[in-house]
Amino acid sequence: MSEERLLSGQRYFISKLLEFFDVSSHQLPVFYKALQDKRYDSIVLMFNEFLEIEREIREGTSDKTKLKHSMNSSLKSILYHCKNNPWALKGDLSRDIDYLVKEIEKFQTKEEKDKDYTRIRLAISSITKRSDSDSLIKDYIDLLLTSPLSYKEIDLVVQYFFSEIINLGYSMKYLIEWKQQNKELNKFTNDLSKEELQDKLFLFKELVKEPSSYLIIINSWLPDELKDELYIDDSVNIKYRYCKIEAGEEKLVTEQADKLNYPKAEQYQNLIVEVIAYDKYKAIEKVVKNLESYLEMYKHHYSFDKKAVNVNCLLKSNEDVWEKMRTDNVDTQIFNKSMSDRENEDIRDFILLRDKVRIDEGKINTSINQLNNSLETLRKSIDDSPENRLLNNWSSLEYILNSYEGKSIIGKVIDIVPKVICMYHVKDQLNILWENLSKYKGSKDYKEIEIIESLFQLCSRDKGKYDKNNFVNFLASEKNLKELYDCLEGNVVIHREIAYIREILLNIKRLKENVMTLHDLIEHDLTRIYRLRNKLVHSDNNISFNIDIFTIRLNKYINSLIGTLIHYLKRQPNLHISEVLNSIHETYKWYIDFLEKEDIKEKELKEKEKKTKGKDQSSDMSEEFEEKLYVDIATAAFPPYLYL
Repeated sequence: MSEERLLSGQRYFISKLLEFFDVSSHQLPVFYKALQDKRYDSIVLMFNEFLEIEREIREGTSDKTKLKHSMNSSLKSILYHCKNNPWALKGDLSRDIDYLVKEIEKFQTKEEKDKDYTRIRLAISSITKRSDSDSLIKDYIDLLLTSPLSYKEIDLVVQYFFSEIINLGYSMKYLIEWKQQNKELNKFTNDLSKEELQDKLFLFKELVKEPSSYLIIINSWLPDELKDELYIDDSVNIKYRYCKIEAGEEKLVTEQADKLNYPKAEQYQNLIVEVIAYDKYKAIEKVVKNLESYLEMYKHHYSFDKKAVNVNCLLKSNEDVWEKMRTDNVDTQIFNKSMSDRENEDIRDFILLRDKVRIDEGKINTSINQLNNSLETLRKSIDDSPENRLLNNWSSLEYILNSYEGKSIIGKVIDIVPKVICMYHVKDQLNILWENLSKYKGSKDYKEIEIIESLFQLCSRDKGKYDKNNFVNFLASEKNLKELYDCLEGNVVIHREIAYIREILLNIKRLKENVMTLHDLIEHDLTRIYRLRNKLVHSDNNISFNIDIFTIRLNKYINSLIGTLIHYLKRQPNLHISEVLNSIHETYKWYIDFLEKEDIKEKELKEKEKKTKGKDQSSDMSEEFEEKLYVDIATAAFPPYLYL
């Protein structure tokens, strides 16, 4: 049983992880969903963020009060993830992490004046030296090869593993191409033997290579000051050395002039720069982002309103072959597609709402104007740099929450946003299962299965959607769930989804625990995004990790909130946004209380039923009793908002 569980876990890990590596047309929604729901970030990144904040406090370079708030928030996140990360709990450093957890917990009980970060700083600093992203990626694979993990644990490992790859410095474009080149990864995991599964896992382990050196020739606008420096010193040092190209490289540029389309104006210079990176796309991003960022003030001073760096460049890697590449950020294009599609849906719904209010009331009210400003800011952010895109997404969220009284902006955000997502949690899981079952039923390999046919016959509505009450009632049957589970044995991802649906629909206590855990997780996520936002505002934008990974999650949070507001304002156009926000706050409190009471009621009714059955010795526990629902499952799945 232990080996069966081990292999099943490996199959599930590979299937789920590959969702982050596939942007083919039929997998695109799954890819974006995986990125939007990835809230377990690199634990190495969290450690390094803490060390950076602590160093700033010691050096006195910024406002100490604000930094200490950031420090305490950072420690809360570290504590949360150290208590949940399977590597932290079961890996080689589990003893060290466990001791660190206890030290942080003791530290948090102290008065502010008695707090000394020294021991925690030294502990975290030591741990990061023993386990960087590179070694941690390998540790995760070793854990999967040796330890039978639950589905829940593997869900976490998938996210932590992917986060470390991104934190290490790989581009999404490279990872997608890497998956395409390794054709063996396309093989259905259920068909793999133990040895083949291990080979696949080793592939992920071998994905991490030493960074390589890249030579890149770019053409860039330079102000007179930097152009003069280039002529005198043959290079301009701006983190990297941007050097004048020599005769050999100049000849190369001339030969490819038609393809490169470099301007002849004196203000534009051909430059060559060497950079170390994990892949060629990241190498180009580093060189271009660094130069564009430095030239920003010059562009403002000289009223230069274009991109400084030409869209084409030449790149040479270890293969010693020059290839023409583009300098625009390929990862940004991938992320923007997701954000643009979702915003278009919200904009369509908003236009209908705005027209309805304008016609019915003869004017546009304050709530509609707030939503308009928020959506306009989101729309404009699509064409921004990754840094400005995150800042504008955050500004969009602030527009919506301005009318919510009594808290700081981060206080408002962590009060409202997690509650919206949590009350939608069951519906979100039902949507995922329905979409995957629909995809499975429509696949060429599908052979008619009675339980699946019954499900779609009973639960289908127009346009491929489901009737929510019928779907919940169908899945609330233990018998139906078991039949579904058994007939889909070959699909490990749907297996996991059915198991999770069973957990939250047939066990109210678990549903409540999972909802509250999700609330905590989103709070930590939003707090980290807020720290990143502040860093962008108050620093030089010199951030090495992929900002869009955070923005795509923030964008999902905003769109979920906007979707909720539009839904209720369409039904009651005279509502104020503040009234809907208040309903979100109050309904969540009611919802948790409701789940608590339903859990107690369920236990009492089950106990009473057992006693009744015990008195009738001739009666066996029937199948009807086993399937009997003791709670209001429809309300648990779809909590109605208060006051609206």
